[in-house]
Amino acid sequence: MSTAPHARYASHHIVDPGVVLAEMVRVCKPGGCVMVIDSAPEISRADSFNSSELIRDPCHTRVLPAEELTYLISHAGLTISTRKLYAWEVPAQGLIERSFPLPANKFGRVTSRM
Repeated sequence: MSTAPHARYASHHIVDPGVVLAEMVRVCKPGGCVMVIDSAPEISRADSFNSSELIRDPCHTRVLPAEELTYLISHAGLTISTRKLYAWEVPAQGLIERSFPLPANKFGRVTSRM
């Protein structure tokens, strides 16, 4: 049992995040707090975000827009006590360079597939 089971930037790697949330609820001690931290793009941007992330990160499954994540959290029997949304803008070139550390025109190779 845990007082604070959490998933930090992990939900987008999980095939069925609802199952994981249910397990987090199961192992949370009474009075504990389940925490979920992840990217949550606007619904209109989720498909393009997922497409680019799959190129950059092969273990990416699907990012959940905030509305879908809220639904899964509620469906797991949880109540959201604190929600913080913030913009985290990362320049694409730097992100790609960190994702593909080997040389060989990595930026051109990845962006040509986007």
